[in-house]
Amino acid sequence: MNELEQLERKTRLWHIEKAAGKISRFIAERTLEQFLTDEMLRAAVERELITIGEAMARAEQVDPELANLITDVPGIIACRNQLVHNYPRIAPERIWEIVSEHLPLLLTQVRALLAGQNPA
Repeated sequence: MNELEQLERKTRLWHIEKAAGKISRFIAERTLEQFLTDEMLRAAVERELITIGEAMARAEQVDPELANLITDVPGIIACRNQLVHNYPRIAPERIWEIVSEHLPLLLTQVRALLAGQNPA
């Protein structure tokens, strides 16, 4: 990777870390029931998931090795695509599962990469 590609990778990972951190704060101390009844919370979480998916797609373009360092890169990108292009069929319960069960691992892995560590 050249210097420009390294900068692009780092910038996109930083975007992912910031968006995942926001989601973590948004859902802290919340329940599934609260998530289901709060339209603004759901919209905010979905917006940040779109950011994560787009940033991941761009980061993977410059560094395909990320697919070996971050769990389920194709799924992260697919989530973004579903939210953007297939939004009427998105189950809020599935979004809750993603952010409550899978997002913490992504955040840990991205933070490790930003710190120059191997997250595996």
